[in-house]
Amino acid sequence: MMASIKKYLIRILHAIDTVSDAVGKTVSFLIIPIMLVALALIIFRRLLPYTGITIWTAADEELPTSAILLSVYFTLGAGYALHTHAFINYDLIQARFSPVIKAWLTIATYILFFIAFGTVAWMVTQDLVAAIQDGIGVVAGPGSPTPLMRLEAYMQILTLLAWPAGLSLLLLEGASRFIEALVVILQGDTGNGR
Repeated sequence: MMASIKKYLIRILHAIDTVSDAVGKTVSFLIIPIMLVALALIIFRRLLPYTGITIWTAADEELPTSAILLSVYFTLGAGYALHTHAFINYDLIQARFSPVIKAWLTIATYILFFIAFGTVAWMVTQDLVAAIQDGIGVVAGPGSPTPLMRLEAYMQILTLLAWPAGLSLLLLEGASRFIEALVVILQGDTGNGR
């Protein structure tokens, strides 16, 4: 019975690892278009006034647009950062413990992680509901008064879509760490579970 549960959990871990690797490596390439957009905003603002062409960007729009794109990048990449152990850990304390004790500590810390995650997810859901009630999608339609308003609306929609996706990836990787600790506990003091 325990062996079949362990095999099932390991299959789930491999599936989560595959998703985390694929999404993380794909998202890592988003930095290139983000930097190109930032460069384009600067060039359009500096060079186009001399040509007589007007464009939607202004000096006060470069920072918000770049900040939104970078927040999307970091939000979508957080799950991959957790997957690759890029976050700070307390290995100095854990180094002296057995694998089973480490697994119990991991379970305890990930329970706190899920509580914090639930709080953030609830807040993001409230923001998403408020944005939908305010009719943010209406501003982004083809009949918008100005192109700048369309850009702002698209940036807000992008942010509102990135948060749930990024939080889902982070939750998936947190669940993977939690399951990994359960596998270590199920198999006893023999290794890391994979």
